[in-house]
Amino acid sequence: MKVSVIVVSVDGPKKIRHLLTSLKKQVYKKFELLIGYNGNGYTSVIEKFKENENINFLKFDIKNNSAIKNKLTSVASGDIIAFSDDDCIADKLWIKNAVKLFQKYTKVSMVFGTTLPYEPTKNRGKECPCTITHKKISFFSKINNHSKKIGFGNNMFLRKKVLLELGGFFEYLGPGSSGKSGEDAELILRLFNKRYLLATCPNAIIYHNKWLGRRKSEKLYIEYLFGGLVTYGIYLLMGEKSAFRIIIAQISDYLQFLKNSGGINKFINKANIYYLFLVIFTVVRSVFYLVPTYVMYRKRFS
Repeated sequence: MKVSVIVVSVDGPKKIRHLLTSLKKQVYKKFELLIGYNGNGYTSVIEKFKENENINFLKFDIKNNSAIKNKLTSVASGDIIAFSDDDCIADKLWIKNAVKLFQKYTKVSMVFGTTLPYEPTKNRGKECPCTITHKKISFFSKINNHSKKIGFGNNMFLRKKVLLELGGFFEYLGPGSSGKSGEDAELILRLFNKRYLLATCPNAIIYHNKWLGRRKSEKLYIEYLFGGLVTYGIYLLMGEKSAFRIIIAQISDYLQFLKNSGGINKFINKANIYYLFLVIFTVVRSVFYLVPTYVMYRKRFS
């Protein structure tokens, strides 16, 4: 079973070196790596890894993460497509353990692994987003809050034939698009809508090396909130009532994040309404973005 690992890197030549080094150490050798990049400074990286026949660099003039992933999927030769980010580091058994799960459970079409923060003791006081720990193999076939129980696009595997049948990623969501984020969550929902089975794989481990201070964390979480509201809003408009519960949960999660980081205390003590206003503004903005996005979504996937 061949695996195609797809990574999109935009202005990240320094970060991606660690990922490439970790992928060279993979125990499972039957894989290719397709890197779609945009930006400067990649020449030295390409030069360093050019002798690896299974690593391919493809330059793009666009920064839309979902669009680049779709183009790379179209040229991938693997039976399984794996996705990660350029600021991640893969455990040496990452691919092997995911493949073992696909081989054991032939009805599973999508797998999410465990994503852990990289070297947390060296980054105290900072936030590492998009991490999740799976303690056991779990199966999902219905809509769920992906950030709490399933996982993220930095550690995701799909059978290629299923990904193509689904139509790939929705280009109006994800980094580099006006939707900002949510492309992984939307793909999960579409998978469930087609009655495919998803599983989590505890020992397919990725380490996320993205550490942010409070201000940058709050900005990033606002983008995640916006993408999540649009993503689950699409399915709410499609009649999926449980999507409303997840929308409320995501707003609540962001407010809890503000409380933990001191944002709400600042609001109370110093009348700083900026972040709470930002939440309200994000909700309103997502409603205005949702309507045309929903129309485009129905045209794309109906």
